[in-house]
Amino acid sequence: MDVAAESMRQLRTWNLSQVVAARAGGRAVVVKATAPFLGDEPRAVDLLGRFAPGVAVPVLARDPTLRIMVMPDLPEDHHGESDPKVLAEMVDRWSAAQLACAPGVQEFLAIGRDLRAEAVLATADRVVAAVSPSLNGAERRALDQARASLGTRLDRLAKCGIPDSIVHGDLHPGNWFGPPGGLRRTALHLLEPVRLWLAADLFGGFLRQIEPSEAPYHAADPPALAQALIRHAN
Repeated sequence: MDVAAESMRQLRTWNLSQVVAARAGGRAVVVKATAPFLGDEPRAVDLLGRFAPGVAVPVLARDPTLRIMVMPDLPEDHHGESDPKVLAEMVDRWSAAQLACAPGVQEFLAIGRDLRAEAVLATADRVVAAVSPSLNGAERRALDQARASLGTRLDRLAKCGIPDSIVHGDLHPGNWFGPPGGLRRTALHLLEPVRLWLAADLFGGFLRQIEPSEAPYHAADPPALAQALIRHAN
């Protein structure tokens, strides 16, 4: 697909990706480039389209080497962030998409991050090792306590009956449960510290891989998330 260079207009750029509006083949498109340490987004979109047709915007063209993909353009107000009805519909549709994608977990695991129980426990161990030197004795004991209770929490989460599936990187973890119910509300409660463990590890990974000039913007994130874990444990 040939993209007209003179039509390109930068929409967003930051240390993780860049988004450019352009025209290709007589139509409006969006060109997105992502950082090398992120997952294979075009392949994830392909899989999502196969298991849950109509949920994802299709990929029109891609260059795996340059980490670039081309997608159809969308109206700027398509996300409806200020409209509760649109947000509720988004949650319902994403919940349904995750359920539809559950049979394809192994295919998604091949291109994305494993967020199942054993991987979460390993993530928590990395976080403890990374942030403990910056904590005082009481804080380290509280963090160790949070880590010690994590296995039981994940066992309780498994009993909620929610199948393994994909998680959207830009949605709050609770959004995929859809309309609240007894077990779903319990699962949401159980997932809150899991979200904090994963976020602390995620930002630690960013610090190890992003440009030095960007590091100051995230340097305080892992310790702050560790403090949030300690508050949750208390």
